[in-house]
Amino acid sequence: SSHFQLKGSPPSSVEARTAGVHGINLMTTTTGAVHHAGNDMKLLETTALEHTLLPPGPIVVAACDLDKTLFPPHGPNHVEQLKKNIGAMFDFEATGGFVFPVTGNNLIQAQQKFMEPGDKTRMLRDVGINPGIFTNGALVLGPDGQELEKHALGGLHLSGPEGEGPDFITGLLDFIDDASHASLVQDVGVCFLLPNDVAGYEAAYSNVEDYAQTVHNVTAKPLSRTNIIELKGEILMLCLLFPAVNIVNGMASREEYEQTILPRQVRLVEAMERQGLMQCRCSAKGVEGVGNGIKVIMMKDPWPEVDITVAGVDKGKALNRFLQHESILKHLGIGSVDPERHVAVFGDAPNDVPMFRDVGGLQPALRVRMPHSTDEALAELANHSAEVSDVLDMISSQRTNGVL
Repeated sequence: SSHFQLKGSPPSSVEARTAGVHGINLMTTTTGAVHHAGNDMKLLETTALEHTLLPPGPIVVAACDLDKTLFPPHGPNHVEQLKKNIGAMFDFEATGGFVFPVTGNNLIQAQQKFMEPGDKTRMLRDVGINPGIFTNGALVLGPDGQELEKHALGGLHLSGPEGEGPDFITGLLDFIDDASHASLVQDVGVCFLLPNDVAGYEAAYSNVEDYAQTVHNVTAKPLSRTNIIELKGEILMLCLLFPAVNIVNGMASREEYEQTILPRQVRLVEAMERQGLMQCRCSAKGVEGVGNGIKVIMMKDPWPEVDITVAGVDKGKALNRFLQHESILKHLGIGSVDPERHVAVFGDAPNDVPMFRDVGGLQPALRVRMPHSTDEALAELANHSAEVSDVLDMISSQRTNGVL
């Protein structure tokens, strides 16, 4: 069993409680829902890292979140910081390192982040033929776009009183269509991420177009219930999109989110649990530890949403399997990767927490939280706060000067 836990919320908005919920691992943006013991590393609050700060080993892999990390928050410094990050990425790779996206984006969303700033016709990197981790680990690609892992929500089946029930996607649409849930799902859009498409349920399409355009610069398509069920084997992630809140310094207002959106997210997830949507499993044999239920993450940024993937799929577990895969080791040109010596991770949000906490039972050497991040769980786990470019430039400089 896993847990449903909210810690540190203002009692006026959400009462912190622990209850048994099977097959669900719930994290929130602002409440630090997952407590991490044994981490006494103090956060280094700095916008530029000291050049005297040495990682414990030669950093080979930079596992980088995209939205509001490698691809900075929108604002007056967005283009300048993006160019710095892209330049630092290429310099790091020129000195023998590798940068991989580890993102909640699907391929079409991620590709938008790897276009030349100012020239959206020119790819900086073709994400479809390079190694990377997408949709929080539901899709993992190796060299030349080889599909290493794919975990579709449509492969899960609900547990019914008479045995196996309908698939998860059908069950979710039944939940959304149920008239008794009208107030719960009012103004909530149901968005589906397929490998190369962003789609929305035409009967619950609120916020889908805005989310696709403003956050990812892609076009969403409305689909009927029948169309969605036909595509269930391709649905990697489900995003329940709540109304946007005001932006403060490039990030959604924490106060407004906690008062207006977070309580609604909690109520909706609790109703899904009562409906039995968490009681599901993958009937086909797949990757060990994957498929017993769903994983649910509540997000404040880059959009107020609830992200759902197959349980056992997250950035930490996916990164661990990725770094052990024979094709990735061959691509890196090394026999093995030691996270405590060779890996830096970069992120800003709750879906980054798993790779900050645990990659194969070890914490990555550098755990870099973005200076604008408001996630408390990530702050506990990070050992640096800096922009991507600052860290990669530091490593490249040390490597060039023979320090590493």
